[in-house]
Amino acid sequence: MKIIKADKTQKHAVLKLLDDFRTECHRIIHPNGSKEKFYPSMAQDKGGSLFEKIVDSSTSAIFLAEENGKFIGICTVNAVPQIRHGAYVGEIEEMFVYPDHQGTGVALKLMEAVESWAKQHDIHFLRLESGNELLRAHGFYEKMKFRHYARAYEKNID
Repeated sequence: MKIIKADKTQKHAVLKLLDDFRTECHRIIHPNGSKEKFYPSMAQDKGGSLFEKIVDSSTSAIFLAEENGKFIGICTVNAVPQIRHGAYVGEIEEMFVYPDHQGTGVALKLMEAVESWAKQHDIHFLRLESGNELLRAHGFYEKMKFRHYARAYEKNID
């Protein structure tokens, strides 16, 4: 298994991984289904142009875990300015490993790649959000020395 930084040639694989991540989270969060309309191909349908903008950006990175020619995990990170601290923070936006590869060290290797990227970009602080129901992920983040510190809120403004 190896970790690579994605480039434009992995666009389809990245978007598919992100849709699979979304589908897996939806399955965990709504085990009995949901009345909300669910779009299992949101990234593939709507994320391509955004992927094109950030894949070569110096303030973002997309890391892929590859094994035997197949992508089995993904982690994305963005440098976000925090003026009040006078520095950038690394915001981990997506972290996903296919269920049949969880517990095998893939997530650890992805997180190590993110930490290395952050240090190279003079980022000394990482943060992320995780759905309340994603208990296995919470255990991993705590094992990686992340601490639970806040609530997150969102609002649809459409």
